[in-house]
Amino acid sequence: MPKIARGPVTGTRSRAAGPAPGAAGGAGGAGVSGYRGGMGSRESRSLPEVMNDVLGSLRGGSLASAGPACAQVASALEDSDPEPLLAGVFWWRLLQTRFCADAASTIGASGEADPVVVAHADATRFDLLFLDPFYEGEPYGLFLGAAGTADAVSGHEPDLGVLDRLLQRSGTPAGLTPAILAESSAELAAAREFGIAVARAPEQAETCSLSPAVALIDDDNEVLATLGTILRTGKLGWIATTADHAVPPKATSVKVGNSSFRVVRRHRESDSCLLKVTPALLEKHEQKGLAGPLRGLPPTQYAPVTFFGGSSIYVLTHIHGYDPSVIDPQADEMSKIYTEADTAPGDSGAALIDDRDRILGFSLRRSRYDMTTRFSVWVWAEQVYMAHDLFQ
Repeated sequence: MPKIARGPVTGTRSRAAGPAPGAAGGAGGAGVSGYRGGMGSRESRSLPEVMNDVLGSLRGGSLASAGPACAQVASALEDSDPEPLLAGVFWWRLLQTRFCADAASTIGASGEADPVVVAHADATRFDLLFLDPFYEGEPYGLFLGAAGTADAVSGHEPDLGVLDRLLQRSGTPAGLTPAILAESSAELAAAREFGIAVARAPEQAETCSLSPAVALIDDDNEVLATLGTILRTGKLGWIATTADHAVPPKATSVKVGNSSFRVVRRHRESDSCLLKVTPALLEKHEQKGLAGPLRGLPPTQYAPVTFFGGSSIYVLTHIHGYDPSVIDPQADEMSKIYTEADTAPGDSGAALIDDRDRILGFSLRRSRYDMTTRFSVWVWAEQVYMAHDLFQ
């Protein structure tokens, strides 16, 4: 997102009041009203807590009830939660407008900020948080006026090819078309109020090493990383994924227990590395993630997910946010999801598994322990599989 000259901010809303679901925002300029959160105490907070602090914690209404297209999306998804998909398509579309760029500039978000869709207010509201390494001061938020948002969305023609790819990746739910998804975002823009916020991106520490399942070690038997998933491919045979940042740059092989496995492929943009392994690794280990990566749909917010980590052993955590780019992941642009700050040194490369045995992501890093904003970061699993052509 380019840096754009600041526009006017109209009105101020007290933090305690929070936004009224479905209400229109301020008039004039970008059509927004804003206020700052109070994090001067340096209290450590999760992403939803940051958004509650800045934009309020009053519960919102169901996105699926915003109009007939939204209802059709919800009906077509059957057992899946439609809210993350509806929010993801909405923000994917709005982020491409000048209206959103002006609002982001107004709150001080730079072109280096990462936009993250965060579920907060008990996972009933889906607002956008810009994590900006150059932002100074307390987190700041704006409510986007419904009128201005609706005009911006209606004035932007979405790329239906992207939405068609999304539907194909998710299995093309019956009755859904790219046009219906596009209309759902227009309905949300007209019927719901959304907000944006900016906060300083915390410094992040890589989470390199062990899983109780299988760990990579160096010549001194120090743990380097964790194997994420093991699968059999037509071209390479049995391979395993791990975190690229944990494997030495010039390494041609790595140690796993008493064995040495060859590095066969690396992909920096998805922080992934493939190792040539043997099926013997599957022995005496429970197999997880057999449903493969989640495709096409964003992860369900606040949903319980699990992983096995070296320092963490077995952890139950929850999804707190995702990059809008998971709607249309590309090989050269990392897409990420965010959980509670539950990873630790010893977890890089570990697979994050949902309650349907689907792989959501692979451990990348977490916010540093002394940062006020806390979360763990995971590379979107679908991107890793796409980067290495692992879909059979």
